[in-house]
Formats: sequence, structure tokens, C-alpha cells
Amino acid sequence: MRTERWRTGIAGGISLFLILAPLTHAQALVNTSGIANLAVTTPKIRNLAVTADKLGTAAVINAKIASRAVTANKIAFYSRVIVVAPSGGDFTSPVAAMNAITDASETNPYLVKIMPGVYDIGGGTVQMKPYVSIEGSGPVTTQIVGTQNTCLAPEDPTNPRPLYGVVTGSSNAGLRSLSVRNNGAAAGSCAVTAILAVDCDGMGIAQVGAQARGSNVNVGILVRSTVAGMDPVWITDSDAYAEGGTMSVGIGLRGETATTTEEAPGAAMIFNTAATAKGAPAGYNFGVTFMNALGLVTGGIANGDRAVYADGGSGLIQGTLLSGGVAVKNNVERPMPLCIGNSTGMEGGALYLDNGALQAANSIFAQSVSLVNGSTVTLLNGTVNGVTMDGGAFAAANSSIGDAVTVSGGAFVAANSSIGGAVTVSGGTFKAINSSLPANADNSGGGTTLCGGVVRTDTLATLDGTCQ
Repeated sequence: MRTERWRTGIAGGISLFLILAPLTHAQALVNTSGIANLAVTTPKIRNLAVTADKLGTAAVINAKIASRAVTANKIAFYSRVIVVAPSGGDFTSPVAAMNAITDASETNPYLVKIMPGVYDIGGGTVQMKPYVSIEGSGPVTTQIVGTQNTCLAPEDPTNPRPLYGVVTGSSNAGLRSLSVRNNGAAAGSCAVTAILAVDCDGMGIAQVGAQARGSNVNVGILVRSTVAGMDPVWITDSDAYAEGGTMSVGIGLRGETATTTEEAPGAAMIFNTAATAKGAPAGYNFGVTFMNALGLVTGGIANGDRAVYADGGSGLIQGTLLSGGVAVKNNVERPMPLCIGNSTGMEGGALYLDNGALQAANSIFAQSVSLVNGSTVTLLNGTVNGVTMDGGAFAAANSSIGDAVTVSGGAFVAANSSIGGAVTVSGGTFKAINSSLPANADNSGGGTTLCGGVVRTDTLATLDGTCQ
């Protein structure tokens, strides 16, 4: 019995030794000083055996990496990210990078990352694709420049529609953090456009500088909408600039409808963006245009001879600095007028309406208002310099009209408002309710004056029903 126990104990001890000995031996023998230089070679390391948690901090330094040991195939890259760079990237041209993408989709999106540099694409275009975003390294450090000037066939000298921009947009795509400049072709007949977006459902443009300079029509950003029901293009925190030529437009919104009574198609929503036009003949520099299109402008600045120009179009302009005049034409039959709220119109130009409709609230305009051809203006809690009208309707409430009012046709109504200049009525109707006038209203040339509770500020005398 004792012999059996002894044998069992010896066997158990040998088993335990065999289990522990390799560990103890490995711990004792495998250390840095015990490994000969160049003894651990790549074939002796199992794939994925050396993981990050097995490397000491700062263990792998440059001196321990053989020259050319770290090659591209040994580095993990982000999937579906294509890098454009003057050197060291996947491509040196943004055009080639976009052309290389053939399988982008909602579930397989791509990012084209453009590193700092100036990328001259000549007369080509960077044609964007659905579910592919382009991101630069900042508007100052990443620039795409070109001379694209291809017309949309058939060419129409009265409507120089471009087929491409230096960057041509796409639905469900994004463009951000770079600058795009079109320097114009030497003898181009189309609108020189930096960024063109045609029926680009939900495209986004953010932190982008767009510049166009050519000998014909120049447009920083042009958005065209020909299909109803699409989401508008979003333009945020950007700067659109056009200079020279026969006409310059900072941001142009253009739509197409069968009749002038339909709602204009939504083209773009613009936030905290500057739209500037200069250098064309006087009267042909437009900050933002609404051509048979509907748009939203919030914040930012519109700068030009005409800061805002709407022809058959409508929109909402909110909290925007308008450096220049405002012109509204041919939208009086649209379901929505041009609306301006909480904005300021600087000196220069005028508020001009020709068969147009404008509503302004909580806004101050240094310009006078001129109405022709059945135009309508509604001013609430606002200020204009003066009013001249030969038809249509002007209505003001809780507002100030700083200078003269001249009515030769149409209907003028002011309630709880003040008029700082002479009132001349030679046709149409002038009506003031609970308002102040600086002097008698002159209707010797015809027309009708109707007043109630009106006070002449020069004598503080209450006037009768004929404002006399």
C-alpha cells in the first residue's frame, strides 16, 4: 500500500513538473538579453501574434524599423476613402479620383479627401456622384481651378445656360471645406460658373468659396431646378463671388414651371453665406437671384447693384444684410410673394417692383420703393425712404416712410405710421389712418385722399377727411 501511494505521489509530482516547467523555463529564458540580434524574423512570427497590447509604450521606434520595412500593403487604411494630394495620395487629380468611383450607393458611400494644394483641371469638370462627398482641407488651402465653359445645347444667346461648372453637383452628395474658381475660357459664350447644381436632390455645400471671373456672364454658384418635388440644395457658411463680364451673379437660383401661376420650384436653402457680384456694367451685378425659383436665405449678406433680384421667383429672406437694391418682377400671380424679414437694406439702388409682390416685416431699407404695373407691397414694422407708385397697392402698418409719397395710380394705405416727406396724389387713392404727416396732402392733380385720426406734425393739428 505504501508503495502504491509513493508511486502515485511520484507520478503526480512528475505531471505537475511537466506542466509548470515550460512556463518557468520560458519566463527564465525568453527576455530581450536572451534573444540574439536578428533571431526573431518575420517567418518566425505567427500572423496576428504581435498585437498592440503586447508592445510596450515606445517600444517600436524608428531605429528599430528597417529601411522600407513598412510598405503600403502593411498599413490599414480607411475603407471607401480616396485621397487626392500633390504627392503621396491615391490620385493627384480630383477628376481622376471621382472617375475611379463606380460602386457608390446609399449603403456604400465614399469620401474623396483632397489635401492642401491648387488643382488646375483646365477645361474639365469634377463631376460629382450620388453618395460621394468631397472634402478639402479648408477654403484657403484646397483650391480647384479651371476654365470650364461648355453650353447646354441648344445654345441660346439670351439664356447662356452652362452644361458644367468647374465642379458639377449631384443628388445626395456633399461638397465642403475647399474653394472652386472658374477663370473663364478666352472666348466662352456660356455662363462662367464655379459650381453648378442641376436637379441635385438634397446636395449640400458647406464652407466653400466659389469664384467666377470671365468675359460673359459669371455665376459663383448656380442652382437649377427643373423637376418638382426634389429637396433643395443646402448652402451653408460659404462665400460666392462673381466679377466682371456682361453680368455677374453671386448665387443664382433658376427654376422652370409651365405657367406663372404655379408655385415656383424650390431650388436652394442658403444659410450664413455671402453672395457678392461686382465689375459688370451698372445694374447687372446681382447678389442673389430668384428666376422662376423658390429659395430661402437666412443670415449672411447679399451684395451687388441689386442685392436681390426676383423675376418670376419667390422666397424668404430672413436676417440678411442687403447691400444694394431689391428688384421684384413678374411674381404677382405666384402663390407666394418675395418675403423679407428682420433684414437691413443699405444705401444704394432702390426697391423696384414691376408686376411684382413683396412683403417686408421688421426690416429697415435706406432705399425708396417704386411700384409699376400692378405691383403690391406690404410693409409691417418697417422703414423705407419714400414711395412712388403708378398702380398696384402699397400698405404700411406701424411703419415709417422717411421721405415723400407720390401716388399717380393704385392704392396707398398707411396705418399707425409716419410719413416724413410731402404727399402728392395725382391719381389713385391715398389713405392714412392714425398716422402722422409733415404737411397737407396735395391732391390738386386728381386722386382721392382719405384720412382718419391723422396728425400734421408741423402744427400737431388734426386733419379732416380730405387730409387738408
